[in-house]
Amino acid sequence: MDISMRREDGNVLLTVEDRGIGIPEADLPNIFSRFYRVDKARSRERGGSGLGLSIVHDAVAALGGSIYYTIFSQLNPFMGAGAVG
Repeated sequence: MDISMRREDGNVLLTVEDRGIGIPEADLPNIFSRFYRVDKARSRERGGSGLGLSIVHDAVAALGGSIYYTIFSQLNPFMGAGAVG
């Protein structure tokens, strides 16, 4: 995972790159929902609580910001994009 931050046009741009297998298109509407896990076989014991992106969403919203995302997948070069906030 790579994380970087920079100023751009008076905003702070935080970029997080994860080189996992990707997120299926059908799951994209739920990625900011609490306790949502794309991999239904994962439990908290095996990794992940499903809270990470929900916490990010709430923190950015509290600061009056927006989230713009682009999903790339190992299976599909470009899967989707969107904005929240």
